[in-house]
Amino acid sequence: MKKHTFKFTLVALMCICLSSQSWARAISKTATTTSAATTSATVEAPKEKEKTMNIVPVGEAVLDKEKLLFVQLPPKGTLQEKQQESANSFIGILENDFAFYRHLFLVTDAKNYQNASTQAGSLPSSAADLMATSSPAYSYWQENKIDYLVTIVTAPDAGPAAGKGKGASNVHSTIIAYDIRKGSIIHKEDISYGAESTRSSAHQVASNIFFKMKGREAIFKSKIFFVSDRSSDYSRRVIIKEIYVMDFDGQNITKLTNHRGIVISPAISKNNQYLLYSLIKEERGKKRNVELYRLDLQTRKQTLISSLEGINSGAVFFIDENYVALTLTHKGNAEIHMLNLKTKDLRPLTNHPSVDVDPFFAPDGKSMVFVSGRHGNAAIFMLDPSGKEKEVRRLSYVGEIHGTPRISPSNKEIVFSSWIDGSFSIYRIDVTGNEIHRLTKNFGSNENPYFSNDGEFIVFSSKRVLSKYSSVNNLYIMTRDGEIFGAITGDLGNCTSPVWSN
Repeated sequence: MKKHTFKFTLVALMCICLSSQSWARAISKTATTTSAATTSATVEAPKEKEKTMNIVPVGEAVLDKEKLLFVQLPPKGTLQEKQQESANSFIGILENDFAFYRHLFLVTDAKNYQNASTQAGSLPSSAADLMATSSPAYSYWQENKIDYLVTIVTAPDAGPAAGKGKGASNVHSTIIAYDIRKGSIIHKEDISYGAESTRSSAHQVASNIFFKMKGREAIFKSKIFFVSDRSSDYSRRVIIKEIYVMDFDGQNITKLTNHRGIVISPAISKNNQYLLYSLIKEERGKKRNVELYRLDLQTRKQTLISSLEGINSGAVFFIDENYVALTLTHKGNAEIHMLNLKTKDLRPLTNHPSVDVDPFFAPDGKSMVFVSGRHGNAAIFMLDPSGKEKEVRRLSYVGEIHGTPRISPSNKEIVFSSWIDGSFSIYRIDVTGNEIHRLTKNFGSNENPYFSNDGEFIVFSSKRVLSKYSSVNNLYIMTRDGEIFGAITGDLGNCTSPVWSN
């Protein structure tokens, strides 16, 4: 290997092993030593744009929130202790799920209303009676300005497994969702569940109700994949990073890989069946290499996808799961290629003396964003992936260095991190690059933003300094307008690189 090629590969390797702050700085530093020339296909934005960029501060949006009330009616039959715990947990998960959409709903407490169970229980049971204007229950909730009411009636499960082993703790719930304003039932569902399936059952029911209310999918059944170093032993300088998955609300955490090495850069397929990731292998007597793997999330089978010399990382699926884009350094420079998983054929998407990394496709596959130092510091660019260096244009200008661009499911917005005021902050920009919103400020150092499956939320990692010698990374969720929820991870070591399922 030539001396300059080895040096560049080492720099790029450092980039992917460290935080986005480190690799973005490395890209920027490397960019200053490479040729400033661009290909003829690159479209350079006018310099005036940097001065006239409209940065919009994010404030609290004023919305009319719909009042939503969940009422647990008296059970039918006697519930055992474990059955009552499952029933209580079920309604608690329903309330918590809808509380995430606090820009749409105000989830109110039934305790705020006298005789709430009695009033809810007097709702008519037949569709014909629902339209009766004299219904006392509708009048009661309308007077209390409730928009939606959800009732849950639970009984001991009378199914085949009732009274046998684990099935003895199962319960059966009837859930009815009412649109109080229209005086009608919008959803009715019967479901049986036990302690182990309470969460998944509640998320499914919440998703069904939300769809009937808003006519679109919610985040309730979605998962978040991330990297954690919780297995590391820093006192012995042993660094281990593995991939984990959890429900969108931070619960039900499961470890997915066990390489006992450094696993980085997870990416999910469009059908949620496969996960890409890279593994940094360090074996005695061998060169350190970064190899690309694919994990089948159903069978848990791991398959080596690419092990070319140097770096095989930052991979993402194309809309066709048989193709992935990834950064390779096997020819010396870091370039983005399209890899056919069936034939192993490679097609270059970028070709520039600077570093090109971190690709991400639009939902329709007609555009791709990536990070490059081709114009100086690391910045975000967009191109048409149907050709090499086709219609390349720069999108980001605010701040010094940029990283981890991710396109929204609507294909209208991009979130990314930018180094500004001494730390990383998260921004949202439209795909034209004309309007940009700062979403985080004075909230630690924030990186790795990723849109939820419905585009309403953003998960990100935030680094907080604990003392002069220690800090911790946790994952947080915020709305697309920058309203931050609490951390969804804790006591899991340093958590980074979140990816939301589709």
